[in-house]
Amino acid sequence: MGRHTAKQRLRLRPRPFAYLALIGLAAALPWRPLTPVGVTAAAHGPLRIMPMGDSLTWGTGSRGGDGWRGPLYERLTAAGHHVDFVGPLRHGTGPDPDLAGYPGWRVDQLREQVPRLMAEHRPDIVLVHVGTNDLRRNDRLDTVAERLAALVGEIRANRPRTTVVLARLAPATERTVQRRITWYNNRITLLARQYDGAVADMTALDPRADLHDALHPNDHGYARMAARWAEAMAPALADRA
Repeated sequence: MGRHTAKQRLRLRPRPFAYLALIGLAAALPWRPLTPVGVTAAAHGPLRIMPMGDSLTWGTGSRGGDGWRGPLYERLTAAGHHVDFVGPLRHGTGPDPDLAGYPGWRVDQLREQVPRLMAEHRPDIVLVHVGTNDLRRNDRLDTVAERLAALVGEIRANRPRTTVVLARLAPATERTVQRRITWYNNRITLLARQYDGAVADMTALDPRADLHDALHPNDHGYARMAARWAEAMAPALADRA
């Protein structure tokens, strides 16, 4: 995921003003409940799903390179859903390897690409797992949740009817990184609860059994992530069964 930058002091709680800014920014976002918004948009064709994120979306650590995307596609199609994964990249050996997953990228790097991604690929649902690189590199931790809120706002500004599903990050074996992940995941929960956003909870992965290395899942771990994505997407997929 790239080299470490100089170590900074970790703040396990946002600064008071940063916390208020996060709430204010989130309040301005056009979040919606997880309803079949994308289903309506895709009523006459496949549901367009964009896997968005970093190396855990790319599939680092999985044997075929599909990560959670392969088993998620299998789950959805086996349940009778007509889906099309979309994105500018292709990676993996599965039947639909399209994605917007960039190994090593931080939240702000991904946000910069959102207008282009939304315009070119027109997703009905966006699945977002990002932030691990910010946390691992100790990069401006006190504002990383605000950057995630801004990323979601960018998606909704460009595609107002798109359903956004945020992942609570999968665990890491390094204790310091895991403390940061726990803190960040709590911020994700805060955003989702305030605006009825959808959350796919990846925190149940077992670092001893489900990880390929210190950060990336193995095939078993990615299969568990696929199950969590499917659960979080269920309301939006209900009319497609």
